[in-house]
Amino acid sequence: MPEPDGGVAARVAEARKLAGLTQQQLAMRANVSLSLVRKVEQGDVPASPTFIASTAEALGLLVTDLTQQPHFASATSRYGTEQELVPELERAIIEGEDPSLEGPLIDIDEAERQLAAVVKAGRVSRYTDALAVLPGLLRHLHGLSLMCTELAERERVHRLLTQAYQCAMFTAYKLGHLSLCAWAAERMSGAGASSGDPLWATMGQYCRAQSLMFSGSYRASGAVLDRAALSTQDSPDPRALEVRGAVHLSSAIIAARLSKPEESELHLSEARELARHKPRGDHFDTSFSMPNVDIHAVSAAVEMADGTEALNRGADLQLQGKLYRSRRGHYHIDLARAWFLHGNHERSLRELQTARQLSPQQTRYHPQVHETIRVLARARRRSDPVARLAAWAGVRDA
Repeated sequence: MPEPDGGVAARVAEARKLAGLTQQQLAMRANVSLSLVRKVEQGDVPASPTFIASTAEALGLLVTDLTQQPHFASATSRYGTEQELVPELERAIIEGEDPSLEGPLIDIDEAERQLAAVVKAGRVSRYTDALAVLPGLLRHLHGLSLMCTELAERERVHRLLTQAYQCAMFTAYKLGHLSLCAWAAERMSGAGASSGDPLWATMGQYCRAQSLMFSGSYRASGAVLDRAALSTQDSPDPRALEVRGAVHLSSAIIAARLSKPEESELHLSEARELARHKPRGDHFDTSFSMPNVDIHAVSAAVEMADGTEALNRGADLQLQGKLYRSRRGHYHIDLARAWFLHGNHERSLRELQTARQLSPQQTRYHPQVHETIRVLARARRRSDPVARLAAWAGVRDA
């Protein structure tokens, strides 16, 4: 049986001591308060993405060194879980333009049908279903790209390839594979540049910025998003509103993580205005809409550790039928963090349970779910509901 690992709190404390730093010295290097370092190391408050990113950089580590993503203890523990199918996706991404194919290529129409099924699976947080299709789909699309002789056909294949890599990127992220996520984002960016669609090319930049944000490189992510915003500024294409809106929402979260509340609110305001004029449809799988702006406003407040403001912004949003299950699940993960910061542990636990019902595979591997479970277990002295949730999520020391 694996030994308890203590989570981010224990890993930060161990890495700090190995580096020969006091809590005060780490706080100064990471540009966080001494009080916060103490509370995180003691397990009294969950380590936020901002805290994890800043302390990882200060200690010369990766974010994943502290979060221990992906969350499984050994190679054998992959079997029978969502993680079992990840190695094949990684092999397909590594192969890229040199796919290992057996048998005849599928045609472009069949590739488009398979991609539609993958997109649908991601929207309802069924990443096992997406992983069952993605490796072969990527290989066939790369094979088709090498066979195309006409420009229009080649561009169509690259548009499908761009979207397939987008699905691969977010699937890898949801299951905790940040390096694979970044690799897929780079592949997506390259395919987008050959898609013949300037907006898909911009989406490649947007997803690359997302992968940078996931890894804690907030300033670099913001710079890429700024370039993406500029590239769509004068676009007459009505779909550009969706892309610009998604860029503003990500920029709002980055600004919040960099403790820039005014800048974050400005991006949210821009996104609200764009959402009022956005045409119907979700052309780039961003879920950009007014409800999505509302939940990003909640997220931004949580990232600034203001649980009360997060709850004021949207503790009881009615999202049924308005957003994909994956987005609604993430909203309840943020609410769990907000309620904990607000001091209501019972409501925090209920929000995690709701997130589990809506998007179980996403919730099981989310690092903030693990952090919230740990501090709830400490605060509630290991109540049965928390213990059951911890066992389900693989949090061994809660």
